[in-house]
Amino acid sequence: MVSDKWQRFRGIISAVVTPMHADESVNYAALDALARAQLARGVEGFYCCGSSGEGPLLRFDERRQVLATLVQSVGGQVPVIAHVGTPRTRDAVELAKHAEQDGASAVSLVPPYYYKYSREEIIAYYRRVLDAISIPVILYNIPQFTGVELDAQSADALLGEEQVLG
Repeated sequence: MVSDKWQRFRGIISAVVTPMHADESVNYAALDALARAQLARGVEGFYCCGSSGEGPLLRFDERRQVLATLVQSVGGQVPVIAHVGTPRTRDAVELAKHAEQDGASAVSLVPPYYYKYSREEIIAYYRRVLDAISIPVILYNIPQFTGVELDAQSADALLGEEQVLG
């Protein structure tokens, strides 16, 4: 049985794009309008700064502002999940802490990428993030983009943690 605290994460969760200006800066007004339009059409949550949201291409301050914009746009009506994955553990921890402070309902993260990490190192990366925050964590596996796979053994080791949503 799923715990009550996980019940908010169901239905249509939009992997929202991050609108950009021609100069590659984030168009926060368009993001706000997009979120409000999707909310009015029944979206039941938002996932920001993942692959569709161009998270890996955004500066950390932009990732924080994208989250803040969405949190403000939805006004607590639906959950907002922030992708915080980075190649460096300390950056993922920092982004996760900021996401929690800035109102994210949960965070999601890919395994650390660029270098080849051992199973133990990947699990340690996730555990450092889990230890740093109290909101739910979603494991994100997209090896075709990251070049790193979160294998079944690693996922099983992490799914035993109360905080891990899936």
